[in-house]
Amino acid sequence: MKGKQQIEICPKCGKNPKLPNIAYCKGCKKLYDRQRYEARTGQKNNVASQKIQVAQKVEKVKTIQPQTQVVVTQQPSAVIQQTELEVGDVKYKACYIEPPIEKPLFYDVDRNLSTIERILENNNTTALLFKGEAGTGKTTLIKYLQWKYKRPIIRINVTVNTEAQELKGKYVIRRDDRGQIITEWVDGLITTALKNDCWLQIEEVNFMQREHQSIFYSLLDERREIILEDKGGEVVRNPNLVVFLTMNPLAFIKPLIPALKSRIDAEFNFSHPNETRQKMILMKKHDVPEKLAEQISKTIGLIRERYEKLQISSREAESWVKLLKIKNNGYIQEKATVLTSFKHSIALKLSDDETVRSGLMSVAEAVMEGKLGYEEILNKGKEEENKSEEA
Repeated sequence: MKGKQQIEICPKCGKNPKLPNIAYCKGCKKLYDRQRYEARTGQKNNVASQKIQVAQKVEKVKTIQPQTQVVVTQQPSAVIQQTELEVGDVKYKACYIEPPIEKPLFYDVDRNLSTIERILENNNTTALLFKGEAGTGKTTLIKYLQWKYKRPIIRINVTVNTEAQELKGKYVIRRDDRGQIITEWVDGLITTALKNDCWLQIEEVNFMQREHQSIFYSLLDERREIILEDKGGEVVRNPNLVVFLTMNPLAFIKPLIPALKSRIDAEFNFSHPNETRQKMILMKKHDVPEKLAEQISKTIGLIRERYEKLQISSREAESWVKLLKIKNNGYIQEKATVLTSFKHSIALKLSDDETVRSGLMSVAEAVMEGKLGYEEILNKGKEEENKSEEA
């Protein structure tokens, strides 16, 4: 009885059975025929070649596991010249910010500055949380600290769509200068800050998804490092890292998880300036005449107290001032123009409700005319507001 016939293996790949009466297997024969065609004609099937190269690169990224590497940054490893960082095909504009040349105008409304300066001067590394409504000076204070200590910063505006790869980094496939398809690692924003000895500013940190907040555990505790799992577990560390986190407590989002908040060294609250300080800011920062600055500050203060839900800030006051400015010739103080500017810069922006807009205009008119007292202005329009809420 004859034994089973032994299957011949392709001598080229050594895996697949070769075809009858042909030296190679089916796959190797196709490769051999294509190579012969290219050698004979001098032409290449560009589409097929590109697909093969891309597949090989992707497979390489999936299979290669680099040895764990620890990168410790004591001094900047590179100077970032651009104001735009690129992660893959996504560009983050104005992420890298140089220290301001001129001293930013900052008013320490809540008496936080001396404590923050003492922390920065006596600690190489720290994590500070700034909590306050929009326009209370959180970002302005960070700019002032940048100017004083001459430190660049990388600012990250967090949204609910922020992904871990944007923060850590990822492999990307692209063409080099010669048109060849290559695979390379591109650092994320946090990794870039660590390697270049930059401060790090995380804007609206409570917008971040809860599962991504864990990225900051090792970054905010004594390790001051980040682990790049997609790069074989490489560890990037900077013992001099300073992190500023900002958040708006009125934003309709979940609070920070306790594990993250426990790693923050100190928390500071920021509030809006009162009428006296708002008047001083307008006069020193924008050279607004004293009487006009007093009227604007009083109007802003009354609206803030009368309409708490509108969240009016100092930014609205500055918008109002801009509409009154005359180039190289001071400010318009005529009552009609002042009220018209208030309407377009504040009333129409703060609410779409006509009743609320009418109430805002009434407050501004009363302040400009100086006819009503403080309590009368606060009580003015209560009936209209109640009708609006009932509707």
